[in-house]
Amino acid sequence: MHQIYYAKIKPLLNEERYDFYFKRLPKSRQKRAKGHLHKLDKIRSTAAFSLLMKLLNDNHIRYKNDSFKIDKNGKLYLANSKIYLNIAHGGNYVVAGISDHPIGVDVEYINREKRYKEIVDLVFNQDEKEKFYYKFRKKRFFYQVWTSKESYVKCIGKGLQVGMTTINIPSLERKGYYFKLFFLKKHQFAICNKDKPVENIKEIEL
Repeated sequence: MHQIYYAKIKPLLNEERYDFYFKRLPKSRQKRAKGHLHKLDKIRSTAAFSLLMKLLNDNHIRYKNDSFKIDKNGKLYLANSKIYLNIAHGGNYVVAGISDHPIGVDVEYINREKRYKEIVDLVFNQDEKEKFYYKFRKKRFFYQVWTSKESYVKCIGKGLQVGMTTINIPSLERKGYYFKLFFLKKHQFAICNKDKPVENIKEIEL
């Protein structure tokens, strides 16, 4: 079982709507949202976790507010449950995923002003670098690779222990990892999971 929800953060730009969702977050997530310096980051944090709670509720997965934990590598998990979960936010969107197998999600806003070539050496392996320099749509390819690797790192829950340049997507696919990419309104989404390809992806309005 894999299920993915994604949503726009725009409704939470309304203060009343934001308060509605914020008050329903677990205390630990309220504290996390408050910890962000910028208002948009507070909104993204609140929207992402609210989307996850809706996803769990829609699938009749029971939880308590103190059931959400963070392991030593910073990976979110649900205590006393066999359900894997993950959230991400970027730009104008948030995304949440649940599964009975490891899963990781990522979303990035495609920033046209980002200096991609300076980051390539930190993220791409040699094969990816060669493809990047010959690609017509370099920025799109850059974000496809970047979000794929981010989703994989989040899937395995290793955090910064994994060097981005050591990740080889084709090799991982041969080992049973699946990657799902989709592009929407200047945002690149990526999902990495085990078991079988993700098919159930749904847009939700918060």
